Amino acid sequence: DETKKMLHEAAAKGQSSIPISSINWVRSNNLQFLRVASFSGRHYFREDELLKKLIAAESQAQSWYLEELKIQTTVKSYRSDLMRMKSAATARKQIVSDSVVHATREKYLNSMKSSNLVLIQIGVGHSTEAQLT
Repeated sequence: DETKKMLHEAAAKGQSSIPISSINWVRSNNLQFLRVASFSGRHYFREDELLKKLIAAESQAQSWYLEELKIQTTVKSYRSDLMRMKSAATARKQIVSDSVVHATREKYLNSMKSSNLVLIQIGVGHSTEAQLT
């Protein structure tokens, strides 16, 4: 969660990645947490095993972040297309038919389903239906 949060913060600041000093601080804390959990649990993990788990968790956080971005981009594109259609119809003094709106919605909904499925499988899925209303 911390890695994903930091990816969002870096993107909001216009940075292409998380600053090394920030990620190193989080890695150090997470590794310490894993060490404590390893020592107090039933199974003891060697340092290299803990590092592999930490790297895998960071990689998973990046994947989640990218899937969320795909969904957000799709929702923005849908809304933009819908506004463009309505503006064009208004300029022509026409009305956008429900069937055209529905077809556009279905197009974007289908493109979101694969990303949403990935997020649901890992337990952080979103309601695509609600996002496209």
